[in-house]
Amino acid sequence: MTDASSTTGGSNAAKPMDTFHTAVDKADYAQIQSVLESTDQIDLNGLRPDGMPPLIRLVSAIFEIDRNEVNLDSIRLLVTKGADVNCQVSSSGVAVR
Repeated sequence: MTDASSTTGGSNAAKPMDTFHTAVDKADYAQIQSVLESTDQIDLNGLRPDGMPPLIRLVSAIFEIDRNEVNLDSIRLLVTKGADVNCQVSSSGVAVR
């Protein structure tokens, strides 16, 4: 009988996409940059579990955290790395392609 930890290598490390989503939720530039530099497995235009593209969630998170200090560096980083600046979200919060 094998347990789950032996089939996954016994590691409890977060997956890069999970770490990326957490960094976006916090608008954490350093963590976003670290994840993007550590792997090429991040889909910058894929939908998050909440149905939003990462770029839109990042902009939303920045305004939720501090409307007076917009961190353009985080936004610029995602755009430079290939995030779709033309992505849209419907009024229900679901990405529209």
